[in-house]
Amino acid sequence: MTRADLMTALTSGLKDLLKGYALPSRVQGQEIMQEVKVFAQYLPQPSGITFADKAAGLKNYTADDYESNFPCVIVKLADMQDTEEQSREHSSVKVSILLGVYDESPECQGYIDLLNLQEHIRKWLMEERVLARKFLLRMPLVSALDDSETWPVYFGTMSMTYELGRPVRSSGYVYRYGQP
Repeated sequence: MTRADLMTALTSGLKDLLKGYALPSRVQGQEIMQEVKVFAQYLPQPSGITFADKAAGLKNYTADDYESNFPCVIVKLADMQDTEEQSREHSSVKVSILLGVYDESPECQGYIDLLNLQEHIRKWLMEERVLARKFLLRMPLVSALDDSETWPVYFGTMSMTYELGRPVRSSGYVYRYGQP
């Protein structure tokens, strides 16, 4: 039971949940229904980017990049924490889900699609508290909208903690600080 297994289970589960789930992307005055894409850890790089562009900090997304990547859900693993040996608690991993919606309309209503997407995922997470029969979702589950002005892309986040199993010491040897 590793973090990579958790990433696989969560990403796979979200792909299954969102298969066929489409949101309107408003590009150049046209409303196009786009299926929500699910990515693990990072959004794909813009098409045609080179290492030199990336090193210079250039990330020039084109209309094709927006169309191929949005709306999206990005599953991001953060830190893992192990507790004291005598504790009965398992290891835990913090997970963030970043949600992105593209909407060029001047009414700035893309956040509504974002709220609906968050709610759809929230319901699934609450019903599927155990992923792959080994990763337990612990409360709280926090959902938020990015309040900064990011038009035409709108972002939201969901953050949570999953409980993992913890390796058990195989021998009876107890290490004491300062002793071999």
